[in-house]
Amino acid sequence: MTGHERRVARLAHEEASFNPQHYLADLMDGAEMMEALCQFQPPWSQQLVAWTDKKKRSEGTTTTAKGKGQREPDQDIIPFTDEERVQLKELPNKEYLLDKATRRTLYLGLVDVIFAYAYDYRITEGEHNVESAWNICKLSSTLSWLEAFRGRVEEVIYCSARRCLCYPLYRHWQLVQCVLHDTTQLFLLGRRKLLQCLLDIRRILNSSEPYYVMNNLYITDYCVWIQRASSRHIQNLALELKQVKLVCVFR
Repeated sequence: MTGHERRVARLAHEEASFNPQHYLADLMDGAEMMEALCQFQPPWSQQLVAWTDKKKRSEGTTTTAKGKGQREPDQDIIPFTDEERVQLKELPNKEYLLDKATRRTLYLGLVDVIFAYAYDYRITEGEHNVESAWNICKLSSTLSWLEAFRGRVEEVIYCSARRCLCYPLYRHWQLVQCVLHDTTQLFLLGRRKLLQCLLDIRRILNSSEPYYVMNNLYITDYCVWIQRASSRHIQNLALELKQVKLVCVFR
């Protein structure tokens, strides 16, 4: 199948998979559960507060040799665990020669994957379980349909929102909005935090068949690539995510 044919097939499958009864049941009967899930505060919320405070304190005082303030949080705000350091040592040493269009596809695919991860993190309240690999791969059209986005960030979020209302256990519009907010925060924290998320995804998929294959196809390369990605592009994506306004995702 060509990329266009896959996209047409994906959209048709999503339309067919949307279950109004399931959605209404979550909307009407799952209010208490949704409130608990949406009130959950992931650790990156506090990390973003700490990073924002640090930037404010350093404005006009601490600058780099080029006269610009620190762009992204360092290890003081986002420390790596021993397990994550071991994973980093296992990563291959690669360099990627990419044209502008391919880089854009990679950045948009990253948004898609991180959104799926943020959804699973929120519904499990940070305690990933045996369904986490399924959640991440099913909600990410990059991983489940080999989708290659080439447009705007809104297109990616539109796709992710549709899948959140079609497939997982909890299908609620408010939950989608919370996950969008989570995704925006993760991108605001920059490459180090995104790398930490990708390492966590890699760990989750490694322990689950057949999803470990996605590490070979996507996640390991993302872990290597993100370390040299443009911090400016990451921040621009965060700004684009801030401006996304979701409305109707199904006809």
